[in-house]
Amino acid sequence: YQQAVTNKYNDWHPVFQTLLVYKIPLLLTNGWIGSIIFFQIIIFSVALTYAICTILIYTNFLYGIVVLCLILLNPQTSIIVMFPLKDTTLTIGITFLMTFAIKIYFSEGKWLQSKKNIVLFAVILISTTLLRHNAILFTVPLLVAVLCYSTHKQGMIIVVLCIFLFGIVKVPLYAMLEVEKPNQRQFEMLGLPLNAIGGVIAHHPELLDDETKTFAYQLLPKEIWENEYIYGDFNSVKYNENLHAEVVEKYGFKKILGYMFTCIKASPKDAITSLIRLTEPVYNITGNYVAYVVPNGLDETSNLYISFLRDLRIKYTEYSLRAFPYLFEYIGVYMMILLCVVLSKSNLSALEDWKKILYVLPVFCYNFGTMFLLTFYNDCARFFYYTFLVTPILLSFFLKEKTKEKEIKR
Repeated sequence: YQQAVTNKYNDWHPVFQTLLVYKIPLLLTNGWIGSIIFFQIIIFSVALTYAICTILIYTNFLYGIVVLCLILLNPQTSIIVMFPLKDTTLTIGITFLMTFAIKIYFSEGKWLQSKKNIVLFAVILISTTLLRHNAILFTVPLLVAVLCYSTHKQGMIIVVLCIFLFGIVKVPLYAMLEVEKPNQRQFEMLGLPLNAIGGVIAHHPELLDDETKTFAYQLLPKEIWENEYIYGDFNSVKYNENLHAEVVEKYGFKKILGYMFTCIKASPKDAITSLIRLTEPVYNITGNYVAYVVPNGLDETSNLYISFLRDLRIKYTEYSLRAFPYLFEYIGVYMMILLCVVLSKSNLSALEDWKKILYVLPVFCYNFGTMFLLTFYNDCARFFYYTFLVTPILLSFFLKEKTKEKEIKR
């Protein structure tokens, strides 16, 4: 928000997301801060409506209604759309992309015969890629899947257009806005090894060699590690005033990764406990976090009506997650369902089924790739929310056979 108001941009958080979610709504409404959330809710609603209508066309009414209810009744939906997070915008982009994927799959690539559709797909793909620095873990595998259903000419146009659009944003646009490159990027990417190191240095530092301890204590004082670090939660010390994040940049990826393996060897229990706690939200089917509404300074808490709605939403979140945790909370359950359906509905000796399986890979690539970049296990609430929307869409590929009549009509 500060960047959008001051026009001084830093790519620590993607500038494209700042322009799309903050700058444009503020410009269109003469600086009304509420427009940021208002526009986000509208775009989210458009994406969801488009997805459900497409599911209704290619599957059946009952399946479309079930998917809609799963999404709307999930309390995490109302929570995440109330915050202008890059994760929320990423979810919107992915929803559009997977809806395009439905059309491409059920039409056997005929949807791409329209030049407008090719341009639309490329624009949304690149826009989604630019919304998070790790979004490429989803968009590149999806592009590969789509290319399998396109002709050689269509594929070349899509790839060239994507490269062109990406270059336009990253080079002339960012140069015109004088976007600063972020410092300490490695610090944000090394959450996994830092948590492994933290698990051991906080509980059994005597088992470590001097070099590893020197690194850890340059990063944070000994007493901070021992008194404040929580397994799998580097954020418990990440914002401490005594933290020296520049130490991570000084040592670099290779050395810190080596320290991680040193810690695993020295105290497997502490290191692995920390790593499992950090990454388990992606694959655990017995729970990961408790959804909650974070208070912020922009709430009109003096308004009784708004306070009532907030209290109602908090109560609904509490009771619905307690009653239906497997439907609304456990990301690992959705991953397991997706995997089981894919394996049970696919003939691994058939090329056509392998092309279909490629559509599932973006979810696994993004979720399991991103879990290695986490610094805090509760970040799963926003990092992986999109899974609750995309999984039902993907299941339509495997639960519904193509019908020639619908392909011709649609």
